[in-house]
Amino acid sequence: RAALLAVATQGERLEAHDLDELDALARSAGLQPVLREVLRRNRPDPALYLGSGAAERIADQLRTERVGLVLFDHAISAIQQRNLERLWKVQVADRTELIIEIFSQRARSTEGKLQVELARMQHQASRLVRMWSHLERQRGGIGVRGGPGETQLELDRRMLDDKIRRLRTRLQKVDRQRRTRRRARQRGEALRVSLIGYTNAGKSSLIATMSAARPKIADYPFTTLVPNLGVVEAGDVRYTIADVPGLIPGASQGKGLGLDFLRHIERCAVIVHVLDCATLEPGRDPLSDLDTIETELAAYSERLGEQEDDPSLTGRVPLMERPRIVVLNKVDVPDAAELAEFVRADIEARELPVHIISAVAHTGLRPLSFALAGEVERARK
Repeated sequence: RAALLAVATQGERLEAHDLDELDALARSAGLQPVLREVLRRNRPDPALYLGSGAAERIADQLRTERVGLVLFDHAISAIQQRNLERLWKVQVADRTELIIEIFSQRARSTEGKLQVELARMQHQASRLVRMWSHLERQRGGIGVRGGPGETQLELDRRMLDDKIRRLRTRLQKVDRQRRTRRRARQRGEALRVSLIGYTNAGKSSLIATMSAARPKIADYPFTTLVPNLGVVEAGDVRYTIADVPGLIPGASQGKGLGLDFLRHIERCAVIVHVLDCATLEPGRDPLSDLDTIETELAAYSERLGEQEDDPSLTGRVPLMERPRIVVLNKVDVPDAAELAEFVRADIEARELPVHIISAVAHTGLRPLSFALAGEVERARK
């Protein structure tokens, strides 16, 4: 049983429905949200973030609802987290820790497990606090790790840094093996189309309807951690289609989590932005999701440009210059089709082709399939 909290500081506009995404993440992790609240405060309290009065009031609610975990929809400091746990006598976590836990539950491949463990270690290293005052000064000596006067905090940080270095070394080895296997099968391989978008936008459903692949499909975030792959035949053109594990606001790839799933688009010929029309609410900027995706692609493209010594990437068209198509999915949801038509004009103004579809209702898939085939043929030439 979990409680969901957010604190709107000066200038922020948050309502209870803004916790819907955190609610979905919590349920995806196997939790049962029983309490949610948005608090307002001019500035975060250094000790508790939300203030002592609100903290005491919420403590009573937590006891009444028998809550065992409190989730914040934003980052809180390690000291604030520790103080709240002492006051409330329950576990406290933020959005990042919840996402890492979901990744941990989903990871199946060796690479995925290593990445999740690395993300956990990096997050932990950034939140070390002085909890060992009784060991503040340790005397060094023969066979004793740490020099004279080294604090327990410094020892903990060094131990975590060692673990992080070992994990990165293992990941680099796995990545080199993956690149070697990819180069071996590159000759004669069909060109790839990569689907990218927010988590739960319907990318796996789209692969299932366009190909014979049968990926796991579920209505919760981060169903996909390892890309699904399908083969599509449109006329005389044959290409593969793969999804990329989804993005999510506040936890974008490479920002704190260290889960760089965008590497899966390195070899793609065409990029497809999948947007969920069912979540594009009136009053919200309908292009905010697309802007986030474009920002992520640009940042990854810059990192990719630093890998010119990799033979498998030599001669490839720069990522941001590859063909991009926008897909507005889930128009079978009530009112989504009308909103999709409204959004289409704004996207076309950016000179990006747009297709309105429903992967579940099989609407608009044939034109999309042939449009992708045309882009693949041009890329092949």
